[in-house]
Order: sequence, then C-alpha cells, then structure tokens
Amino acid sequence: MAVPKRKTSKARRDSRRAHIKLAIPSVSDCPQCHKPKL
Repeated sequence: MAVPKRKTSKARRDSRRAHIKLAIPSVSDCPQCHKPKL
C-alpha cells in the first residue's frame, strides 16, 4: 500500500490547490428582454 514518506507542507499543499477552482458561468444578455442570462 502506498504511504507518503513525509508530511506535505502547507505551502506545497496550497500551491497545488491554487489551480483547483470553479469555472465562472458565462453570462450573456437575452436578445429579447436584454436581461443577463446564464
């Protein structure tokens, strides 16, 4: 079974997680009512 040899530091852990993020939903205006639409 694979086990980590060393504890991952907070800096290394957080820099790895920096690229894990939610995609921003694209908002466009409705051609009829001109309200923002997803």
